[in-house]
Amino acid sequence: MSEKIEISKKTIVPADLEKTPISNHIVNVVKAAISGIPIIGGGINSLVNDYIPNKKLERLLDFTKQLSENIEMFKDEIDEEFVKTDEFAYLFEQTYKLVLENYQKEKLDSLLALLVNSLRGQDLKADTMEYYLKKIETLSPLHLGLLRFLSFPADCFAELGIKPEDIKDHDFSRTLQAYFRDVPLDVLKGVFGDLYQMGFTNTDRSIFGTLTAGSGVGIISGRVSSLGEDFMKFCTLELEK
Repeated sequence: MSEKIEISKKTIVPADLEKTPISNHIVNVVKAAISGIPIIGGGINSLVNDYIPNKKLERLLDFTKQLSENIEMFKDEIDEEFVKTDEFAYLFEQTYKLVLENYQKEKLDSLLALLVNSLRGQDLKADTMEYYLKKIETLSPLHLGLLRFLSFPADCFAELGIKPEDIKDHDFSRTLQAYFRDVPLDVLKGVFGDLYQMGFTNTDRSIFGTLTAGSGVGIISGRVSSLGEDFMKFCTLELEK
């Protein structure tokens, strides 16, 4: 890795970051606003003071550590010229804002992947990159999780220790429920319909009531549109189709 990238990494990870309070002014405004709430005001103030800023700082540090590790992993692919652009500066700033605002693993993983993949010199135009970033911001963790499952069903099942033969006779609904065990079927239908409306899948929610020729993992494959595939390409690090 060149000296330029090393400097960028130092900028990403200031030596005194762990000692720097996050958004003290905002925290003080929030504390002032809730201090007058009867009975629970004091308890909430304590939570804001002792827990929330520390958790945000911990999340920011963990994200930065993962970013640094991935930069090192893909150092031979890093586009040094892109690091110097306004597009990357904007992406970096917006990504870190979202890291502070979101705690869900699905969102943090997607943000990390988009930032790392943008640095790897992949062919992603600035307006498309901003579109993907906005989608990560607005999609729920369940939307992101379902799209990831539809993109990589075999890998997702393997993560849970579910073998293909365990679900070989499952229809579409039962296959999804085997992975999303705690999510009501009606909720899955709604999320699936949302993804179709956004153009991320090529199958609408009517699939839940349709008899299909396949079953198990095979019934899931091929449901993601080209837009969905491109989105997952840049918002996923660990899995490949």
